[in-house]
Amino acid sequence: MATTTERPKAQPKQPTSDRQVLVTGECCPRCENPSFRTVAIHGGQSERIDCAKCGSVFGFSKWHGQVLATLKPPGLAQNTRD
Repeated sequence: MATTTERPKAQPKQPTSDRQVLVTGECCPRCENPSFRTVAIHGGQSERIDCAKCGSVFGFSKWHGQVLATLKPPGLAQNTRD
């Protein structure tokens, strides 16, 4: 007789950092909140900037160990539609 084991349910990912980030003159395009937080990804090699209120991704401050001058990772396709 085969026995089944229940797999644990996936837990939502929690931010690995509650460090607030100041993005000068910017607000979240979704909820217009001016507060952001960083979230470590890629084992800490990259750092994503999320809205502190709604959690939407705003940009990246570090990408695979390199601090970025802009909030876009290298190689990300730019939207050229006018």
